[in-house]
Amino acid sequence: MPKTDWKARLGFKDLDIVNEYNPPEVIKHYYPGGYFGVDKHGCPIFIDPVGTIDFKGLLHSINADELLRMRMFIAECGINLCEKQSEKLGKEIKQITVLVDLEGLGLKHMWKPGVRAFNTITTMFEDDYPDLMKQALVVNAPRIFPVLFALVKPFLGEETKRKIKIFGGSWKRDLLKYIDVQQLPVHYGGTKFGKDGDTLCKDHICYGGEVPKSYYSHAEKTEQETLDSAVVRHGSQFCIDFKVTEPGSILHWHFKTEECDIGFGIFYMKEGQKNGSMVEVISMDKRQSHLVPEDGFYTCTENGIYVIKFDNSYSWTRNKKLHYRVGLASSSEGL
Repeated sequence: MPKTDWKARLGFKDLDIVNEYNPPEVIKHYYPGGYFGVDKHGCPIFIDPVGTIDFKGLLHSINADELLRMRMFIAECGINLCEKQSEKLGKEIKQITVLVDLEGLGLKHMWKPGVRAFNTITTMFEDDYPDLMKQALVVNAPRIFPVLFALVKPFLGEETKRKIKIFGGSWKRDLLKYIDVQQLPVHYGGTKFGKDGDTLCKDHICYGGEVPKSYYSHAEKTEQETLDSAVVRHGSQFCIDFKVTEPGSILHWHFKTEECDIGFGIFYMKEGQKNGSMVEVISMDKRQSHLVPEDGFYTCTENGIYVIKFDNSYSWTRNKKLHYRVGLASSSEGL
């Protein structure tokens, strides 16, 4: 199966991500993490307090692809910082150290759409940034961590697994084997304070937290009235074709299902070819669109026929009620 072209899927194909991407407000305030200091070899450090993330709140406020855009933005910022460190130190710096803080991790993080979103992020990193992470230093791992890690582990490459170091109760002392004390916030055993004596340095690191319901989408009922509907019968697929005559055209979609998940993927073939010649451009997989609506867009790089497929062939008995909006915009029109 071909790898997903993540930058095309996320609309970043021709974008200067570091300087041009502007995350939604809820992402800025509630998606945890931030770059802070460097390790003993001069590699930038990304502090990731992942235990504070509210996946349910975020995914009720924005679509899952927005999380992917933010993580790609974080990766590209890391590359940018590495380049600056290379110039400053006069040696090549190509990797970042990640300090993963699992304090707060619990059963709520086993919410299936959240796990799925996290695993998709992991897949994107393994595809596009396999060598960016030098090491992952994990602290505050709770008892439930082995259960959650088992859900993520299949999506990690063997090299990535070898880079993970999990520390016990003496983690503050252990971190100093990799990071000098003056490069860490006081909260993590360092000497750095943020504004007004803040030991967490929140002016540089976002610590997430529960997303206020004011960010949640309240237009669901009104929006559904504007969507097309279809019943995807058991054992079958529902397909929508688009003929692209202008490279750079943008295929966009929004959909939800009632009660059950559904398969979703996008395929391409040159005009005049038979269906057997179709190539996956977004891999077919099950979407939990009965829990969280799915939306996104894809930049069509070639002329030809693009086919959106909603797949229910794996279900032998259950029909799926689908509500959707799909369209094609030229590159000059945008979305």
